[in-house]
Amino acid sequence: MSKILSGLRKNTTSKTIKAAKDHISKASEVVSTLRSAFEKIKENSFEEGLNKLNMVSELEHQADQIRRSIILEIAGSEIEENVKEALMHLIKNVDKIANTANASARIFSQVPNKYFEMLVKDDDSILKMLEKSVEVTKLLLKMVDELLGSGRDIDRLNQSIQTIEHECDIYLSNIYRRLLNREGPDVPTFVAIQISAGLNYMEAISDAVEDTADYLKEIATIRKT
Repeated sequence: MSKILSGLRKNTTSKTIKAAKDHISKASEVVSTLRSAFEKIKENSFEEGLNKLNMVSELEHQADQIRRSIILEIAGSEIEENVKEALMHLIKNVDKIANTANASARIFSQVPNKYFEMLVKDDDSILKMLEKSVEVTKLLLKMVDELLGSGRDIDRLNQSIQTIEHECDIYLSNIYRRLLNREGPDVPTFVAIQISAGLNYMEAISDAVEDTADYLKEIATIRKT
């Protein structure tokens, strides 16, 4: 594994590493746009919110294009096989971040506007969970830079991501608790299933970031052994 880290560092100025960091940045933009969509929904600006939900899909498509360019770059490069494998594993994990955000956006774009009130009225849990999700994607980018640099802050950044992921778990639990205890008109079964799936994908964003961070931590930890 130390050879993997050495190989990654040797390629810090290559198009491959730059593209990998661009991939993480684009994934962060996907999550940030999902958050912006719910900010508009919170303001009852449903048309603007829907436009941003649709924009999430376009940004995820852009992330896919970056992912494909990385795969082509890796395939045509002279990077050692173990380093290629490490890069492929990294972009696979990052791809999950953008995919889960997009899945949430696609589902919520189909939910009738009248059911959003019960999700966001007098409660900022969804916005807070999305804000935390944006935060962990930015920490992940710092973690990549740190891995390729001194590595001193790898543990701290990884721990911060784990802490925030747990906070997202709590936000989701609180949202479900509030919805189960709410009073008001019944929600059609299919709409309830949509909302539940959308919320689960939303929470899974931080899970995907944590998985990626754990992989980076593994590289850094094995280097020391």
